[in-house]
Amino acid sequence: MQVLAILLSCFALSVALVVQWRLEREVNNRKQAFVLHFANVMFTLMVYSTAYVAFIGIVGGQLRARGWGEVFIKAYVYPFVVLLLVYPIIAVAFRSWIRPYIRTAQPNVVVIKKRYWQKTELRERE
Repeated sequence: MQVLAILLSCFALSVALVVQWRLEREVNNRKQAFVLHFANVMFTLMVYSTAYVAFIGIVGGQLRARGWGEVFIKAYVYPFVVLLLVYPIIAVAFRSWIRPYIRTAQPNVVVIKKRYWQKTELRERE
């Protein structure tokens, strides 16, 4: 059941990164807002911890067997450390994946990624 909690938190993290990217694009003039990174980490931790306590603690019976203290540590403290180590890597990878262009060594030249210019070619053919 812990796998389900991990899958839910991965889905929540991807949704949070997309929402952050959209907000920065629309509201913050495409500049990064670092407060949203904190919100993403807390949101993902909240989703994982809630799922962990619900599935492992209550449904799995670990809450009665081990107590609130151990379930709390495994639901909030351990994942927080892992999330702080993994989140910067995931955020940078997501930004490079969602950006429609690649910067070159020349200052005024960018290269459009293949998946974006293929979409425009398909639209023009129709």
